[in-house]
Amino acid sequence: MFIIDVMRYDEAENVTSIINMINDNQNIGWRRHWAHDFTREEIIKGLRKLLEMKLVRPLTYNSVSGELIDSNEAVDFSMNSEDLWFRITELGWRMWEKWNPPEDGSAVDSIV
Repeated sequence: MFIIDVMRYDEAENVTSIINMINDNQNIGWRRHWAHDFTREEIIKGLRKLLEMKLVRPLTYNSVSGELIDSNEAVDFSMNSEDLWFRITELGWRMWEKWNPPEDGSAVDSIV
């Protein structure tokens, strides 16, 4: 839920933004609950799980309309992190609203 928690501030986020926000140790991030800075690989692993659970949806850039649109394509996680975009689904929002985040100072072993 850490990933969804930092994604909630915007309609859509790319992997680079998620990594930067989740590692913020001042305000919105969750770095204080993790043993090290979250890595791209850990975020990708979390996003795969969130996709599987249908808590986030992949987006693709539509060059004709100039906007991000929902994608039904399989996500190619080998792409540049700035080109991998996601949005929280309705189910994801409901799960986030029910989420009981860890208390300050407590460590966790999963970001999903």
